[in-house]
Amino acid sequence: MEQDPQKALEILVLKNKLFQQGKLQTEYGKALENKPILDQLVKSMAQSTGAQYVTGLKSPETAVKKVLTKRKEDPKRNYKLEDTNDLSRARLIYPDTKSMN
Repeated sequence: MEQDPQKALEILVLKNKLFQQGKLQTEYGKALENKPILDQLVKSMAQSTGAQYVTGLKSPETAVKKVLTKRKEDPKRNYKLEDTNDLSRARLIYPDTKSMN
């Protein structure tokens, strides 16, 4: 699916601004600092339920999209990157739906 050029420009502008302000580095630094805790928690859940697991970080582009979306949803609130509470992500992978019980 092709992205709207105006939206792509908005994302690029905000991403560059956040990078220049050091906010991307700060927030992703926090997420990386906490990642071992998330990894251990998800690994433990996966082992106890027979799942495989994947952990990672949301791409900076996706985080910026979320900030822009939230700002458009509620223009009165100055939604910031610091308000994004899900830069870290994890997924449990089961071979089939029966295994999830």
